[in-house]
Amino acid sequence: MRALLLALCLGACRQRPAPVLVDGTLPFGSHEGLMARFVREGYDLAFEEAGSGWRLDLADDGGDPARGVESMRRSPARFHLGSSSPEVADAQAAFAAAEGRPYLDGLHISGEQLAITQMRWIDELRRSGRLPTPVALAVLVEDGARGAAFGRAVARMAGENAAIRIAYQGTFPAGEQDFTRALSEVRATAAGVFLSDESLNGFMVLHQQYRLRGLCYRLAAYGLHGAELQSLEAFGFDGLAYLASAVPWTWRLARSPASRRFLASFKNAYRREPDWQGALAYEAARRLIEAIRAAGPDPSKVRAALATTSRESILSTEPLVIQQHLPDGTTPVVFPASVAESEALTATPKCN
Repeated sequence: MRALLLALCLGACRQRPAPVLVDGTLPFGSHEGLMARFVREGYDLAFEEAGSGWRLDLADDGGDPARGVESMRRSPARFHLGSSSPEVADAQAAFAAAEGRPYLDGLHISGEQLAITQMRWIDELRRSGRLPTPVALAVLVEDGARGAAFGRAVARMAGENAAIRIAYQGTFPAGEQDFTRALSEVRATAAGVFLSDESLNGFMVLHQQYRLRGLCYRLAAYGLHGAELQSLEAFGFDGLAYLASAVPWTWRLARSPASRRFLASFKNAYRREPDWQGALAYEAARRLIEAIRAAGPDPSKVRAALATTSRESILSTEPLVIQQHLPDGTTPVVFPASVAESEALTATPKCN
């Protein structure tokens, strides 16, 4: 009997292997805490699907690069996911490269890529007669590397196209709360299109003041923003009507088997459609998990696997698509033509 009990204990009491630990930081305690919440949803869902052999630890970096790097330095994890703060992610990526640690940052869209997509769309609208020639732009961006890259790319592409000119180009500091001067300068120009690029918090403040001052353009776009749940809660369908948003993913284009599975899983977990931030976070986490599974626990092999691992992606073949917000609450994709659901409205009725 004792031998039988010992055998049963050896089988039942054998210690389970420790879960694979992955860590990351997000700016929960900063003005970008809203976006951090969306990113966390995507990370959490990927790890829930991965099962009990995986563990994700997330800390608050507060949007501070030094704090984000120090969190990585102190962490026992050998594998890391990126912050939704671009400044923190850049610092962490440099630290991870120097230390030979796998670090996956799949959350950020470059200012240059955003500008290229929007300028291609504007020129297509002009050539089809839906915007007048020449197109006059008012460009207002948040200070920082991303805003600078966006501004440079817009200026370069306008300089290469005689049918597009910049009537105004300005910047504002991160965290700005008073856009009186900037919007007065924008209003004084003869621009027909308003382009801005900023953080989610910057968009919320800027668009509120844009509306209060009664500004209205044939076309207005705030970079990646306008499609977030917070945007809808703050402005409603009417307050967002006819704005254009460039996004790297939308549930409206969830057509592949992988993207449809993600959409169903996310809706089951959170009772709503995912935002693009959650989709990109889920994709990044899933990619890291699959690389670790393929390469094992050796960080150098995981880094190599991240560059070569092939898997079915939930993302579209288009790096960015443009949606337009309509008064009925729908947000059809209007660019590029390969995936467009309808044509953009460029003679905004409420401006006439």
